[in-house]
Amino acid sequence: MGFFLTFDNELALLKIVGDITKDNIIQFQIKLSEVLALKYDTSTSDKELIKRFEIDFSQCKLINSQCVNSLLKFYQDFTKNKNEVEIIKCSEQIYELFMTLKLNQLISINCDFPVIEIDND
Repeated sequence: MGFFLTFDNELALLKIVGDITKDNIIQFQIKLSEVLALKYDTSTSDKELIKRFEIDFSQCKLINSQCVNSLLKFYQDFTKNKNEVEIIKCSEQIYELFMTLKLNQLISINCDFPVIEIDND
């Protein structure tokens, strides 16, 4: 289990290995806070250092409601200046949860498994 945060130019990437539960939600929230804290250059508070944030949920099959709430709050704070948040990979379970919650209407979500569209007509 772990949260691995890397930076490359104006991109921050968070890779999640394992499920997010009440036992480790604080670690997830700390990583999100680190991204927000490093978003601006400390020498000039108006210059943004991080403009894009990607999350890899491919090795995570379960998240709790606190995780969803933290992700939404982070999204709101991070995208104030037109910055981007994208889920670049996710497990099928997480993808289905995000679709059910309609998070795809806010956050761009990509996945590595085939998605079958069902025609309701």
